[in-house]
Amino acid sequence: IIFKICYKLRRETKGLIDEADYLLYIRAQLEILKVQSQKNPLVSIEPACLVGDQAWKRWKLWKKKYDDKLKTKDFSKKTVSQSKVGTSKAIQGILVSREFISNNIGKNPTIQDYIKNEKALYNWINFGKISPYYLAISPYIKTMFTEEDFRRLNFDLKVYQECITEEVLKVFDKLFSYENKK
Repeated sequence: IIFKICYKLRRETKGLIDEADYLLYIRAQLEILKVQSQKNPLVSIEPACLVGDQAWKRWKLWKKKYDDKLKTKDFSKKTVSQSKVGTSKAIQGILVSREFISNNIGKNPTIQDYIKNEKALYNWINFGKISPYYLAISPYIKTMFTEEDFRRLNFDLKVYQECITEEVLKVFDKLFSYENKK
């Protein structure tokens, strides 16, 4: 059913919604229906809520409010505080990754050690044992993995690279100094 609904959504909105906005479109539907279901328990959230005139009206309303929010100064202040949170998440992710790699590959592994454990690395990354923030910085990982590998892992490193600051790089260089040796 979900496939049929998504196909119908794509067919009905072709040219009306940018490719990048489909995620926002679905988010808008779910957020609005969540609020409505809290007020009225008879509102049901089903895959079919993504298509139709009512869905389009919900989208236009939500998109207008979303665009207005982007233009306000309050939103830019929030983004600055969120970047601090992102930096602390990145540092935490790097610390956890370092501990896990030390326990499973070794204290100061070489690129060959990583290559020997390549299949295990895929599993560790998929199971969240190794942080995406580490993947976004690591010279070893960038040497080993291609763009296709990252797509297979379902990671968009651009999202994580936004949180990489000088502070995060200093922590990485301290913990993973063996990766920067030539």
